[in-house]
Amino acid sequence: KKAGLFGTDGKVKVAFDDYSKEARSFLESAIKGLAHKRLGDTLTADLKNFLEAHWPVVASTYTGPVLLHCDYNPKNIIVTSDNQITVLDWEFAMVGHNLSDLGNFLRFEDEDYTPELVSVFLAGYQSINGPLPEQWKLASQLLDLVSLCFFLNRKEELSKTFATAKASIEKIIYKST
Repeated sequence: KKAGLFGTDGKVKVAFDDYSKEARSFLESAIKGLAHKRLGDTLTADLKNFLEAHWPVVASTYTGPVLLHCDYNPKNIIVTSDNQITVLDWEFAMVGHNLSDLGNFLRFEDEDYTPELVSVFLAGYQSINGPLPEQWKLASQLLDLVSLCFFLNRKEELSKTFATAKASIEKIIYKST
C-alpha cells in the first residue's frame, strides 16, 4: 500500500515511495512556477526558508498512507439532524499523510471556529485515529501548503482564490514562527 494519486478507475495510478519527499518536491516545483509569480519574491523566499526549517516534521509525523479528501472543510460536509455525515466533492482525493485533511479543515480556524468547536472536532478525530503526534499542528499546516500552492500554480486567473491562498500561506509562515 503506497501513497499516490488516483486514476479514473479508483486505483492509485501514480504511487509515491516517499510521500514526504514527493510533497516537498511538488512544493519546490510550484514555487518556481506560477505560485512564485503570485506570491512575489519576498514571500516565496520566506516560504522556501520555512520549508527548509520545518519540513522534517512532516516525515517524522507520517504513519503511513491513508485516504485523503484534500478539500476537507465545512463547505464539503453535510451533517443531518440525526448526526449522519456526508462528505462531498472528492475531486482532489488521493492517498497520503493522515494530517493533510486536518490542515485543510483548520485553515480558517481563527476566523470560522470557536475554540470549543475545534476541541470537539479534534476529540472526534482522535477517537477514530488515535492520539495526535506532538507536532501535529505544524505538520498539518506544512501539508496544507501543498494544497495552497496547488491552487496558486493553476493557469486560470482566480484572483479571490489566489488572495485567500496567499493570506493563508502568510498566516502559516509568520504565525508559526
